[in-house]
Amino acid sequence: MRANGITDRNLSLFVERVTRAQEDERLRISRELHDTTIQSLIMVLHQMERYLTNNHELNITHMRFLLNIQDSIKTILQEVRHFSQNLRPSIIDHLGLLPAIEFLLQSLESSSTVATILNIEGQSRPLNKETELVVFRIVQEALNNVKRHSEANLVEVTIIFAAEGIQFTIEDNGKGMGGSSNILDFMQRGKLGLAGMSERAKLLGGDMKVISSAGKGTVIKICIPENPTPNL
Repeated sequence: MRANGITDRNLSLFVERVTRAQEDERLRISRELHDTTIQSLIMVLHQMERYLTNNHELNITHMRFLLNIQDSIKTILQEVRHFSQNLRPSIIDHLGLLPAIEFLLQSLESSSTVATILNIEGQSRPLNKETELVVFRIVQEALNNVKRHSEANLVEVTIIFAAEGIQFTIEDNGKGMGGSSNILDFMQRGKLGLAGMSERAKLLGGDMKVISSAGKGTVIKICIPENPTPNL
C-alpha cells in the first residue's frame, strides 16, 4: 500500500481496464468510420461527379466553385481514411506486425520532420494476432510521443528476435525527460500514454523500461517472453 492509498495492484487493474476499453472503442469507431462516414463521403463525391458530368453548361465561376468543393471532399475522405487506419490499421491483420510498424514509421516521416530507422535482428517470426496488436499499440504510442513532445529529428526502432523472447527499443534524439519510470509516477505526472504502454507490456507478461534525461533523448525498451498469452 502506497502512502496515497493506491496499491500497485489496484493501479494495474485500473490501467488494464482502461487499456482494454480504449482498444474496444478504437475498433468500434474505426468500423463506424468505414461503414458510415467514409461510405457517405464516397456517395456525396459520386453525386458531385455525376452532376459535373451532366452539367457542362455551368459558367466558369460555378464550375470552379463546385470543383473546389469536390477537391475538399476528396481531402476530407483521405483524412478520414487515414484516421480510421490509425485506429485499426488493416495492414496488421493482413500482413502482420513488421509491415504495420513500417507503416507507422512511414506515416511519421510523411507527417513530420522526424527521420526514422528500423533495425531487425534475429530471425523474424509471426506472433499471435492479439500479441501483435498489443505490441503495435505500444510502438504507435511511443512514436506519437516522439512526434508530439520530444522535439526530435530522428527516431530509431530496433526489434530483436531472440530464443527467449522479443525486445523492442524505440530511441529518439529529442529533449528527453527527467523523473522515474514507475507507472504510478507516469500517471501522477500526467504521462498517461507511457502508463498505458507499460500496462500493455504487462498484459503480455513483459516489462517496459524508460531511460531518459533532460537534453539526452529517450530510450524505451519493451521485452516480452516467447509465445505470450495476452490477458485481453
